[in-house]
This record gives sequence, structure tokens and C-alpha cells, in this order.
Amino acid sequence: MTSLGCIAIKVADISIDIEKFTELVFDTFADEATGYPDTRQDQHFCIVKTKDNFIWFESSWVTDEIFYNGQTERLNRIYEFFNKPAFMIALNEYDSGGTYGYVIIENGQIIRKRRTICYDTTIDEGEPLPLEKDWLSGKKIIADFDEDGNLVEIEGKKTDEEIEDEDLVRAVVNPVTNEVVEENELTQILHKKVMIHFFGYTIWDRLEYDFYKCYTLRMI
Repeated sequence: MTSLGCIAIKVADISIDIEKFTELVFDTFADEATGYPDTRQDQHFCIVKTKDNFIWFESSWVTDEIFYNGQTERLNRIYEFFNKPAFMIALNEYDSGGTYGYVIIENGQIIRKRRTICYDTTIDEGEPLPLEKDWLSGKKIIADFDEDGNLVEIEGKKTDEEIEDEDLVRAVVNPVTNEVVEENELTQILHKKVMIHFFGYTIWDRLEYDFYKCYTLRMI
């Protein structure tokens, strides 16, 4: 199982005053944690400074506010703390539950949000990025798996009940590559594509970083 709730911030070379950061963002203070605490728990967060000048702020509490509730107060505080960076991106992944998402922030404003919850409900807001448009413009089909595990289009229309009874799936055909994937996996594919486009890697790759520190809030 992998889980991810973080905000990546493009910055110039910067030193971070953790006391000021936690006071501004969380209205409290924090102590450095031992080891690598579970940042899915509200009281824990980590800050990573990579060699390519990204700050990765890991906190499911903050990212869940953005993805689930549309709350941006803490996001705005982070934006102010890092001297109003031109670009930030929030990422959300709980692969055991089939949940993936990304939010693009330019000059402090959310311009794009996409999130699929439990391989089912998809929230899609804002103008799609150019890198998304091949998949999002793909032909939607009803498909079945052949003996080699490839998705093959089924001719004719099917009701939702027929799709379920016959173990068929809704799928999308990429018009550029002709690749076929299940429609409910589309956000997962785009989630990775977004990271590769903006960073050249995914957060799960081995990164070179200047520091990686984790903290526990004194109270929440």
C-alpha cells in the first residue's frame, strides 16, 4: 500500500524557519520527530527540500482539506510563507482505496483539479492541461478482456446492468497511442503523467534532497 498527501512548491534557494512555518500554517508549534512518522495522521508532517529546488510538504491533513472540502486557508498560508511562488501542485494518492488526485496552483489560484475516489466518483474542475487532453478526448467504449488480458471493444450498446452481469468494463482509447485502459483508472494514469511532466520523476522515485525532516505538532 502506498499513500501520499503532499504539496510540491517550486522555490529558489530558501531556508525554512520551522517554528514560523508551523505557527503560520497550523497556529501552533512542532517538535522534530524521531524516524518517519505517518503523515496521514493530522499531528505529523514532513518537509523535503530536493536538489531541483522543490519543497515537498507532506501532510494528509492539509491536502485532504483541499481535495475533500475545497478549503484553501492553509494553502494560502503556505503560499504566503514561501513568498508567493508561481507554481505549486497538491497530490493525493491512496492506492489501496483507488483514490488519486492532483491540484495545480498558479500564482496562488487553483486552476485545475482532478480526483477519482475509490475508482468510482471523479471530480474534474478547471481547464484540462495540454498533457491530459489525449486521454480525456479519447473514445469511450465498452470492453472485455481477451485471453491475453488486453481490453477489446464490444460492439453494440450495453446497459449498466448488462455491463455488470457480463463482467464488461467501461474503457477509454487514447487517440494518439491507441492504448486502452479502464475508465476508472484514468486519473491514476494522469496523476503519474502530471508528476513526470512537472518534475521529471514521481514522488516514489529515489530523490536527491538537501534535507528531509519530519515533525509532530504539539497540539492540533
